[in-house]
Amino acid sequence: MEENSVTLDERRRTVVCVGACGGIGAATAQQLSAEGYRLVLIDARSDADLAPVRERCGEGSHVAFSCSIADAEQVEAVAAEIGRAIGVVDAVVNAAGVFHFGNVGETTPEVWSRVIDVNLSGLFFLIRALLPQMRRAPYARVVNILSIAALQGFANQTAYCASKWGGLGLSLALAEELRPERIYVTTISPGAVDTALWTGTPAFDRSKMLRAADVANAVSYVLRQPEHVAVEDLVIKPSAGVL
Repeated sequence: MEENSVTLDERRRTVVCVGACGGIGAATAQQLSAEGYRLVLIDARSDADLAPVRERCGEGSHVAFSCSIADAEQVEAVAAEIGRAIGVVDAVVNAAGVFHFGNVGETTPEVWSRVIDVNLSGLFFLIRALLPQMRRAPYARVVNILSIAALQGFANQTAYCASKWGGLGLSLALAEELRPERIYVTTISPGAVDTALWTGTPAFDRSKMLRAADVANAVSYVLRQPEHVAVEDLVIKPSAGVL
């Protein structure tokens, strides 16, 4: 740990919340804001789209960046700005993601690349870029919100499953690599969550799905754990099953 590190009781804990405009990301940002964290909000959508999230979280306490995590240069630039503006990052919550429903023949190379770029490469770009800021904290956490699709296959979701399985492999390797630096990696793999991700897909009973707030509660639980506790994997499902 660097000599200029600071202790937790000297400042508010800072969480970078990625995918802040989405259902899970927005719910997580609101909950963490209510619990007193200082937030850095990141989303690929515009500043105008981020504005309502900032307002609900308390605009004066938070910083927001429009940034595609699939673009390594954008991510590096935002990470540098976070370093200059805040300096220390205690946690990164990755809630960004894209979804494609369609069989293999309907999955074009462009669609495949988009899903892999956001759901897998984006995790790598972001964590790599923010490591210097996390290393300045007494200890830090990375929470990657994956999916039950990281653990089992689903028809018509080949690209999505591949990206989430890749995200699981990345997370497991990072957990071992970063543990000696007191940076702890958690995966949260929820079953179906009632968000806009399901819009336009074949009919599912969304009333039986998890709510975004359920996943936000799981994130809050992980971040509340003391340094000697590493929560490495959480699987949460609707009471009726995966879907």
